[in-house]
Amino acid sequence: MNPTVGDWLLSYYKHFNNEVDNTSFVLDENNLYQELIKSPLVFGVAYIEQNYVHPDFDKWNFRSQFKIVFSYWLFKIASYQIRISNNQQSPIDYCLENLQLKNISDLETWIEQICKVPNKRFITHANDTHVWAFLWLLDWYYRPVQKLDKTEIQNKIIQSMILAALSNNDVSTVEHKLIERYIEHSSIEKDRQQVLNKYLTEKIIFDKPNYQNEPYIIRKIAYDLSLLALMTDYEIEESELTYINQLADQLNIDLKAQYATFSIIQHLHLNCSHQLPYMQKTYSLNAIKHTVSYNFKYIVKKNASMIVNEIKESKELLSLLRKSVDENLSEEERKKLKAQAVDLLKTIPSLAIFMIPGGSILLPIILKILPPDLLYPSSFLNDKDKD
Repeated sequence: MNPTVGDWLLSYYKHFNNEVDNTSFVLDENNLYQELIKSPLVFGVAYIEQNYVHPDFDKWNFRSQFKIVFSYWLFKIASYQIRISNNQQSPIDYCLENLQLKNISDLETWIEQICKVPNKRFITHANDTHVWAFLWLLDWYYRPVQKLDKTEIQNKIIQSMILAALSNNDVSTVEHKLIERYIEHSSIEKDRQQVLNKYLTEKIIFDKPNYQNEPYIIRKIAYDLSLLALMTDYEIEESELTYINQLADQLNIDLKAQYATFSIIQHLHLNCSHQLPYMQKTYSLNAIKHTVSYNFKYIVKKNASMIVNEIKESKELLSLLRKSVDENLSEEERKKLKAQAVDLLKTIPSLAIFMIPGGSILLPIILKILPPDLLYPSSFLNDKDKD
């Protein structure tokens, strides 16, 4: 099988039909996002680890890999829709009927059109692909129950990316190139594209787009691409972190999901930079440390009163914290403090990351980075004096 020549789709479909288990998987919104983001077509990349789609996956060039991963999800979603509707069609017949195509050759051409770069000005090297290809898969998933307005979704997401880039009152060269590429690849009308480019170039602040009626997966991707816009640069400034945290609150994206996106983008920088024409530099470890520390400070500040109340209810933790103000704790006392602090942080919904395996490893970072006025708020110190 060679995805660079004609008739590749028929060969791949035979492999998919014979090798991929489509009998029991659940493809609800959350599962679809969790699986799709691993590709992650959302960022215009197909991970080289995606060998499950075909045994020869790592032998192909990037564009071929991208087409195959897109095809995999096209057939996977079709198989799921067939199963839940008790339809007896094959995935290929389902695709042809619902896309109104005559044969598999037409479907192959359709996939190639979806995946290729729509504007030659942005073909910076052989690896460039369509950054909005994932939207066709989401439209494919939602099609039986609702029709997505792909153009409006593109417009909203680009607006969020622009506002993220403008959150420090500046737009770096790489941020500008990234967002410009998303604008040029979109199906937005030229006059509206010009307005978006004007916002970006002239640094015009505007109202945040409304995602109230959008599915969760669209809101999550809006967050992901806004964070991507910020992380194309060397550092994330505090004003940018404030914006991205506020956006997460607005879109109802929990902390675990935020850090999952952060980790994936880190992976892109470290392992897939050759596939991304707009990521010239690796995101620095100092930037990672700064981002993690700021996010924890932001979350703790939001939950300060709850944390103080929880501390007051834990007599041993309260005693250890008081003691640590004036003297060094013993090794055993530090271990107790750590264990009880983890239990405390688990009670804060925004800090659910401590519930995942290995989450407690982050605790020493928190204890190091939190300023005294957070660990010992004035209300806490006053109560100490009273007691």
